[in-house]
Amino acid sequence: MHAIEMHEVSDEFSRCWQSAAKHLQASAQDGPLSWLKANLTPPFLEHLSFRMGNQLYFIRVEDVDGNVIGPGHPNGFRTIAEGCKGFPCRMPMRRIGALWKTEAPGWGLIHAETGHPIDPITRISDEKMK
Repeated sequence: MHAIEMHEVSDEFSRCWQSAAKHLQASAQDGPLSWLKANLTPPFLEHLSFRMGNQLYFIRVEDVDGNVIGPGHPNGFRTIAEGCKGFPCRMPMRRIGALWKTEAPGWGLIHAETGHPIDPITRISDEKMK
């Protein structure tokens, strides 16, 4: 048996997380984005996850200034992405006044291994996923 940590979510992280989710939904432009995890209910491997076409994305939302720490283990999103053959993504966010904004261009997603921005629309293919 494994112990599962049940982290509490701060109000400020909740605001950051909501801004991240809204940004992703807006980036999809009403396209085929299907949420897998879009709530702040523990346990947390990832903060957000979705499917677009035949690809899976597992996201850890991060405050670039380090003032707000999200729940869960910092590498949980990598673990689930690897197990599901998905993309492990960081989503750097910055608080500007009372608002949270993405730091990365486009979708705001950064591949956790390569450091390159990710545009999920360009990754959709006809390939069957195993």
